[in-house]
Amino acid sequence: LLRKNGQGGWDTWMSLSPFEIESQELACRHARGHTVVMGLGMGWVTANIALNPAVERVTVVERDPEVIALFQHMQVLEGLPPEAAAKIHIEQADALQWRPAPQQAVDWLYADIWLRLAEPQALAEVQQMQAHVHATQLYFWGLEWVLAAPLQASWGSPSWAPALAEAVAATRLPLLTAVDGGFAPWVERIWRERLARRPA
Repeated sequence: LLRKNGQGGWDTWMSLSPFEIESQELACRHARGHTVVMGLGMGWVTANIALNPAVERVTVVERDPEVIALFQHMQVLEGLPPEAAAKIHIEQADALQWRPAPQQAVDWLYADIWLRLAEPQALAEVQQMQAHVHATQLYFWGLEWVLAAPLQASWGSPSWAPALAEAVAATRLPLLTAVDGGFAPWVERIWRERLARRPA
């Protein structure tokens, strides 16, 4: 999805590039119970979360009526098995203000509402969302970049894992950190692979 940026050019807000898919995989794989997705996008994450058997309900919060209309026009739900499509409920609202109904506890929160990866305000905005949602666990697009960027000097050193653990604790968020191979090596590998892909 391209949109004019007010400077005579276009911004890519949504795509199905390999990087987009890779960077959203953990959201799909670890979702469970009542999952809240902040930002509908093209519906790829929503559809795959609904296909996860550990997920019972998917509440999608999207403030842009044009994005919701595009999702409906593309008939994404019609392409899913009926039992997966039935899990998905879309609410038009601002992710920074939305609150679940009192009887709907949230087990998993995934947020992706930003144009670019690891925007400076991302962590603060996720903290604001979590203050309203109270999810048991959460993950957001760019989490690895937000945590590791200030700590690059310690990558691979004995101080790297403790420094990363301190950064996680400082967020005061129930972040996903249980990943195969350990969190610190995984975050460093993702960062190094991303840097290696950048044009010289």
